[in-house]
Amino acid sequence: MMVEACLTYLNFQHVKDLSPGESPDPQSTPFLEYSSLYWETYMRMGPSDRAKAFALELHDHFDSHAAVKSHWNFVKREFPVYYTPG
Repeated sequence: MMVEACLTYLNFQHVKDLSPGESPDPQSTPFLEYSSLYWETYMRMGPSDRAKAFALELHDHFDSHAAVKSHWNFVKREFPVYYTPG
């Protein structure tokens, strides 16, 4: 259920419309960082067919999705020793 909630949020049009090049206001996207970070964790617990479909939809927009930037900002902030720009 949690993976579906995270992926549903990430697939909302207003979230997909966010530019990955700028940091969105946390007030307007309160679950962006959480959903970006944890949907994969929940997916490993045994995804439903709906969750798989939502993940494929997100994958179709991966390069232009703000969730990608949110995820990498977290990695750089929390694990700076392991982050090496390439």
